[in-house]
Amino acid sequence: MTRNPLIYILGVGRSGSTLLERALASIPGAAAMGEAHQLWRRPLADLTCSCGAPAADCAVWSETLRRAGIGDEALESLRSLEASAIRHKRILRSALSPARFAKQPDVREFLKRQDDLMAAFAEAANARLLIDSSKAAPRAWALAAWPETRFIHLSRNRAEVAASWAAGKHDPGEDGPMPERPPRAQSRERIVTTWSARLLARRVGMARLTYEDLAEDPRAALTAALGPGLAGAIAWRGERRFDPGRGYHSIGGNPDRFAAGQVEIRAPAGPMQAAA
Repeated sequence: MTRNPLIYILGVGRSGSTLLERALASIPGAAAMGEAHQLWRRPLADLTCSCGAPAADCAVWSETLRRAGIGDEALESLRSLEASAIRHKRILRSALSPARFAKQPDVREFLKRQDDLMAAFAEAANARLLIDSSKAAPRAWALAAWPETRFIHLSRNRAEVAASWAAGKHDPGEDGPMPERPPRAQSRERIVTTWSARLLARRVGMARLTYEDLAEDPRAALTAALGPGLAGAIAWRGERRFDPGRGYHSIGGNPDRFAAGQVEIRAPAGPMQAAA
């Protein structure tokens, strides 16, 4: 089976992953899945696509589930496999080898279901390049078994991440405020994700990008991280704006994914402004 190229974004919440995802999704032939792991981590009935439709009714996601043959049983299997197999302790037992990790039977089963899901999404969205902004590091180690996967480790100043969480946002998909992340949980997530991403970067290619660099000079930062081909293919509308285009079907992530119209990557002005 020929897999579609995949860009997987690692990082912590409020680091700018939705902003980066939306820019990459503007590349011709690209499609963003959003935080794809939300599909099995949360009840399907609770998920709203960025197109505004419930995920189960969205033209792309409903077709994806149909093509992949994914129903309640398959989603429960993915949830169970991730909870038991896609763990840092299992990665450590594999001597920090993505190849050895991926050879374990339950990890192979998890990857098989991932493969079916992504192939179906690519067909439903008519896409050649997929973007997954799930950010979770253990799943990145599993996806590293696929040579078609590219990784971007996106980071942001700790104080600005905390400020962004504290500011809060209304989530149209939840029809209420986006849940906050307690400071202790933020700190643990940053430590574990940074540690895991750095170890994985020693074994596979991984681009590094900071939100601060992205905000300072968007084109230069993205060119350095992705190369001129992908960065230049973004639907730029000036130096700091891009047109996310049509066909954006992201599940999970920052509520900014629901915003319509051109997107501006804002320049820093004193304290960094809250980002996607």
